Amino acid sequence: MNKLIQLLFITMMMNTAKSQTPGQIKQIDSLMQSANLRGVFNGNILVAQKDKIIYKKSWGFADASKNKLLNIDLLFDIGSISKEFNGVSIMLLKEQGKLKLDDPISKFLPDLPEWSKNVQIKHLINYTSGIPNFVAQSDETDEELMDYLKNLKALSFEPGTAYIYAHGNVYLQKRIIEKISGLSYANFVSKYILKPNNMSHTIIDADLSSPDVAKAFDNEFKPTSFIQVTTGFPRISINDLYQFIRSLENFKIMNQESFNQLSDNFPGGESSLGSTVFENERLKSHRHQGSNSGYEALIYTDHILGIDVIIETNNQNFKVDAIKNAIFAILQNQTYTVPKKSVYLDIRDKVL
Repeated sequence: MNKLIQLLFITMMMNTAKSQTPGQIKQIDSLMQSANLRGVFNGNILVAQKDKIIYKKSWGFADASKNKLLNIDLLFDIGSISKEFNGVSIMLLKEQGKLKLDDPISKFLPDLPEWSKNVQIKHLINYTSGIPNFVAQSDETDEELMDYLKNLKALSFEPGTAYIYAHGNVYLQKRIIEKISGLSYANFVSKYILKPNNMSHTIIDADLSSPDVAKAFDNEFKPTSFIQVTTGFPRISINDLYQFIRSLENFKIMNQESFNQLSDNFPGGESSLGSTVFENERLKSHRHQGSNSGYEALIYTDHILGIDVIIETNNQNFKVDAIKNAIFAILQNQTYTVPKKSVYLDIRDKVL
């Protein structure tokens, strides 16, 4: 009886989001217009329902000058979502038989200290390696980070026993990818991810001064300084980000076993795919938020309701989840709230 009730509930939820109405699309547009006028959203947004894009629009400016409007093809930095690309690349090498997840990283990077013999590749992709954060944390160069790792005397804990979201994990994944493939990280991603999936509006380490890239700014329309200087980060359009997620979740880039392994997370911590929820080994939802120097992005896919929301902004206000929640409410004929600007964040930014 419990299984029957559960089935009826799932069926009811799916029917609720069966198809959007013109009124719902107008509501989404009104929501986004209000969010833009309130100063809590400047960026690009895409909403899909049952694999069909139902809403896609640019709101606001491409830079602090207010002289150029955003367009749907502009590239955005996506912060932590970038780590999906290096995680997927590791799994592709696994599928090619070129590495195993329980291989010690010393097998590929023998110049690292003794602790590298205890750190396995699987520890890098779920952030349980025990590698502590470099003091600079975000403005370190590739050379500084490698020098730090070569001189690191000890790990913070036994690998696999705890969680630290440290940049060293991502950095070492990229170096392993390069060592095994013989390609630069950018060329590997281009060859095995971007080109096969027709992602023509994605550039690894795109020049932030390029006219193809949206420029970040604060709520006073002052340009935001970009402090991330390590390499290997995609700047990506909203169409390409949606295409990447679709291909990833339909197992067109890597197989389902690899997807499930990459989703594995230490309790309370994120995996390389952010946060995923499974039921009977089937993906129910996938959420990943990333932010970096005034940029913010969100991917959220709900496989029960059949709704996907992709958001990119160059004016971070920490409202992407609130906007996503309002869109889900609209598509389920529920009441919703337009997010308001955070007074606290404005005060905090001025103090900083």
